[in-house]
Amino acid sequence: MNAINYVHSHMDDLILDLQTLIKQPSVSAKNEGIEECAKLVQKILKKSGIKSELLRLKKGVAPIVFGEIKSKQNPTKTLMFYNHYDVQPAEPFNLWTYPPFSGTKKGNKIFGRGATDDKGELITRIKAVEACLKTTGDVPCNIKFVIEGEEETGSAHIEKYLKKYKKKFSSDAIIWEFGYVDAKNRPIIGLGMKGLLFVELSITESIIDAHSSLAVLIKNPAWRLIEAIQTLRNSDGKILIKDWFNEVTEFSKKDLELIRKEPFDENIFKKEFGITSFVGNKTGMAAKKTLIGGATCNIAGFVSGYTGDGAKTVLPSSALVKIDFRLIPKMDPKKQTMRLKKHLKSKGFGDV
Repeated sequence: MNAINYVHSHMDDLILDLQTLIKQPSVSAKNEGIEECAKLVQKILKKSGIKSELLRLKKGVAPIVFGEIKSKQNPTKTLMFYNHYDVQPAEPFNLWTYPPFSGTKKGNKIFGRGATDDKGELITRIKAVEACLKTTGDVPCNIKFVIEGEEETGSAHIEKYLKKYKKKFSSDAIIWEFGYVDAKNRPIIGLGMKGLLFVELSITESIIDAHSSLAVLIKNPAWRLIEAIQTLRNSDGKILIKDWFNEVTEFSKKDLELIRKEPFDENIFKKEFGITSFVGNKTGMAAKKTLIGGATCNIAGFVSGYTGDGAKTVLPSSALVKIDFRLIPKMDPKKQTMRLKKHLKSKGFGDV
């Protein structure tokens, strides 16, 4: 087989495997298809010539798919790829142009949940290793794959996996789960990630839903929750929780030099998301500094009462909001959680 034919064949195989992987639902938030997807990833690794196995902690915990191939020419160095096979829930389904678990191919694009983040990135890495094996019979260094199934729900058991399989996971360098190109097709290499604190705040006011005419007497928990979360940040995005930034250090001179050089086209970014301005009307260096090193307090979802089509005159008995805080260096999630609880109590929302 000549080189051109091999490239076409390899690419067709890559696309087919990616479509197969997308077609397998693997929603960790609902424990949907997790076991099936782990086995499918293991099968794809083996087919690509990579020795693989499923690692487990206990029943009910998503398995880690572990892959390994040793280098003949460079057996002293090991590169690990970290990826995940689980995906975010696909709702609302009506907003999808193509079904989320279809892997539909249109032109030069593949559509589906996980096409990016993270099944697309995973497949390209597996196929890169396979290409090395098929063309040279070897890999440039030892390669390991650690592919988990809980990333989208906060990787609750990754620390226990790391402790249990410390020796198996040992490596000299790790390439993280994703990668992307910017609007000018330049590959972007990220050298760090913001942390994540995910919380649910809820209020239950009455034991049953009531008719909305009774809102003159029965407190509406949705209003109270809205009042509570309004104390967390201002309209410019500044987090108002006391001591939230206590341990955080400012950007160094070297940091600022690098940020100034960082390519970021505001107009293309705004066009991509269909927006006209940024939070707090930030522009230029301020926008770049926030993007790279800003902490967030984001409402990911708010649930209360009737949310279907048409009207329903209901006074809900409870309300719940899901919030994710993006954390920056020196922020400890446990410490920040205590500060959040203290803040709510000090503002009169100790019942939240």
